[in-house]
Amino acid sequence: MISFSRYVILLLTLFGATTSYGQCTVTPQQWDSLAHAMQQEKWTLAEQLSTTYLQHCTTTDSTPASPTLRYIFIRSVAAQLATKKYTAQQALDKVSIIKGKDVLTPTLTFRSSGMFNIVKLADNGLALFICGANSKATEIHTFEYFSPADTSIMSSISALEGKTIKLYAIVADIKTAGVTFPHLELRLTDADIFVDKQ
Repeated sequence: MISFSRYVILLLTLFGATTSYGQCTVTPQQWDSLAHAMQQEKWTLAEQLSTTYLQHCTTTDSTPASPTLRYIFIRSVAAQLATKKYTAQQALDKVSIIKGKDVLTPTLTFRSSGMFNIVKLADNGLALFICGANSKATEIHTFEYFSPADTSIMSSISALEGKTIKLYAIVADIKTAGVTFPHLELRLTDADIFVDKQ
């Protein structure tokens, strides 16, 4: 099982090399603290840290730090919904501020088969899909549907098999789903795919 937090570590390590991102300042030590919280699946702490760091970012900030922090914030809240620390309404109240804003995922692997913490083609063939879960895959955190900005890429999406990618998109809608396994369901638009150099 590939853990979501492992990929966040890679992304945060990349950002940790610099202390300032335009109008969004997060120190390497702060990235390290957030990375550690995610790796240990300390979701409450990860939510607190990402919230605090986002307060240092302006609404016009367009650097990778803000979208990354927003994505981590959503996943941290979703994890706490999955563990039933938050009710569906409490989780929605927290993440509703992200609607209409951009997010950037950590690096994930594209696979045509598999389920958790990978990027794959959605069942309808029109979007990319991530089923976010904890490292043991005992909790479902998110169902994320990324509709690409350029739909022509979907015809050659199989070329991404086994590659590590990041997804950048705008959060169009967030709702809750599931009773036994409560989770957030996200619809994201204008998605761009960034393939890591291998």
